[in-house]
Amino acid sequence: MKIYLLLSLLILTYAAKAQNYALSFNGTSDYVTIPASSSWAFGTGNFTVEWWQYETDGNAHPRIFSIGSYPSASIAISIESGTIYCWLGGTIALSPSLGTYENTWVHLAYTRSGSTVNIYKNGTLLSTGTNSNNINNTSNPLYLGNEEISGSFYGGYLDEVRIWNIARTQAQIQANMNSVLVGNESGLVAYYNMNYGSGTILSDNSSGGHNGTINGALWVINTNPSLPVELKSFSARANSSYVTLNWETATEVNNHGFNIERRFQDFEWIQIGFVQGSGNSNSPKTYSFNDKNISTGKVEYRLKQLDNDGRFKYSDIVEVNVKTPASFELNQNYPNPFNPSTVISYSVPFASNVKLSIYNTLGQTVKVLESGFKPAGDYSATFNTTGLPSGVYFYKLEAGQLSQIKKMTLMK
Repeated sequence: MKIYLLLSLLILTYAAKAQNYALSFNGTSDYVTIPASSSWAFGTGNFTVEWWQYETDGNAHPRIFSIGSYPSASIAISIESGTIYCWLGGTIALSPSLGTYENTWVHLAYTRSGSTVNIYKNGTLLSTGTNSNNINNTSNPLYLGNEEISGSFYGGYLDEVRIWNIARTQAQIQANMNSVLVGNESGLVAYYNMNYGSGTILSDNSSGGHNGTINGALWVINTNPSLPVELKSFSARANSSYVTLNWETATEVNNHGFNIERRFQDFEWIQIGFVQGSGNSNSPKTYSFNDKNISTGKVEYRLKQLDNDGRFKYSDIVEVNVKTPASFELNQNYPNPFNPSTVISYSVPFASNVKLSIYNTLGQTVKVLESGFKPAGDYSATFNTTGLPSGVYFYKLEAGQLSQIKKMTLMK
């Protein structure tokens, strides 16, 4: 068996958000102040701000996140009549309709990459635009739930507020938007997971040390039921005739299962299988899936984890390179002698119709193990001998104009 590439991806997650706390804002006077810092003076560079929210009071124009004050706020996010306004350097960079957002948990992420700005809702791109304004405010505090002078107070809950000095991709956002971070992730400059549930200090759980002061907002249990499945690892390995996917979860709540999706270079994602989840579990669970008879070349895989109510999130992507065999080859079966079954492996360096047949010593066909078109690749087939007598058998591989024959012994 040839292993061409093993790519293991560790997705470090520790607790489902449903088990943690959030901050509750009353919509009239509550807010959080975080001292000014150069950590979020991004200049014309990249950034990401993401958070979970549950808005309750339908305030006309609440500020959720703001550095500085209207109309010159460096970065600000507000909602009015179902429209989310994303400000950069005093300019509205994006203002799409948010759709359903009141009285439900919603994850939002605001990013800039180069001059391209995006807003994501629940891991899906909501709107994109262009803004290259210089974000260099190092004198004004950062506010959660309000703005420096406007009094546009937010009413509802906030949780898992994260600030990055990189533009996170959609796949990265999807991968851990439902999970608690470690706090030392690359590019993370401030992180408020709000899991401790008491006190008037909002602790920065990154290495930045940007603690904030809670002004009136109250601690509540976070009731967000969003996909509390902790994916611990996900790997892909190219074998002789298939790719094996392995993954492990740390805990699961209401986990229906996993769609397995595959993409070849420059093609769309397609679903190739489904693996049932464990439902509810507080102990590690392991899963595997074999993608058989695939084409050679670069192949990407991802998991689509499905909750019992239909909600979902994607894993990060793993990639393998399935190489073309150098020659046409029929390998000796293993084990040999054997009882009751043996494995026959072979290599086909070109796409063709392939036939693998078993014969007895009289030249009679006992069984046809393979028959049909196959792409170039390494393959294997299992020969089960139930009902056959002991003795010598032959197996023959045919592909195009090529053929090979080998002998094997069944001993009962």
